[in-house]
Amino acid sequence: MLSAIILLSILSTYMSLSPKNIKELVALGLSENEAKVYVAMLSLGKTTVLAIARKSGLKRTTVYAVLDALKEYGLAGINIKGLKKKFFAEHPDQLVRLLTERKTKLEGIMPDLLSLYTLKGNTGNISYYEGLEAMKGIYDDILRKLRAGDDYMVIANEEKWFAQDPEYLMSFMQRRIVKKPNARLLYMDSPIAREHQEFAMRAGQQARFLPADTKIDVDIILTDFKLVLLELTNPPRAIVIENEVTLRAIKELFNILWKFSDRNPNTLEK
Repeated sequence: MLSAIILLSILSTYMSLSPKNIKELVALGLSENEAKVYVAMLSLGKTTVLAIARKSGLKRTTVYAVLDALKEYGLAGINIKGLKKKFFAEHPDQLVRLLTERKTKLEGIMPDLLSLYTLKGNTGNISYYEGLEAMKGIYDDILRKLRAGDDYMVIANEEKWFAQDPEYLMSFMQRRIVKKPNARLLYMDSPIAREHQEFAMRAGQQARFLPADTKIDVDIILTDFKLVLLELTNPPRAIVIENEVTLRAIKELFNILWKFSDRNPNTLEK
């Protein structure tokens, strides 16, 4: 919607090659020469390369190359009558279509770009959050970055965690399953935890229980890219750590806990 509004603003004054018009089109993804040629053709209608060159202030050889690019974008057409060639600008709606296509392509490669976003050595971030909406934002961000096969480890008091917002957190678990991470979940024993274990294992994820005397009031999530420590208070408070060394150390501690856990909570009570 915003792009369309910007385009309407630009094209309402397209009869002149104002710097503002050119600048705005460049901001939307065209090169400066492409913007000049496109706006020139809008004002000229079906026209020759010579006329476009004069209007845009570019050399004829440059205009030919730019026209080829604009034709690939679907922003320019050619009309041939006998030996005469005239070029014209396609309807400005094509700019909106072009922006939509580029956005779709960016969304398609976003998972690969996110996988390249890694924290090295001792660099990283420590962030503090408070409130239910902030908590949801943390979980949504995890899902955006999570890819199939990524490590996803949890240590949780499911009863207190789930009480924060049952509807949202059930949706979160369902969306997490769709992502197909390498999930290992460690729960304090409770009726809700047993339900969640069954839910996770039906989806092919691993879920076990902590020793019977374990008492925790936090939810810990460890992924390949961040550690979340969520204090299950009202309102919830969270610390998010993004640091390679810390993540590696906590992962080792989790692996130790995992060895002493069991699928059957009754076994742990003995």
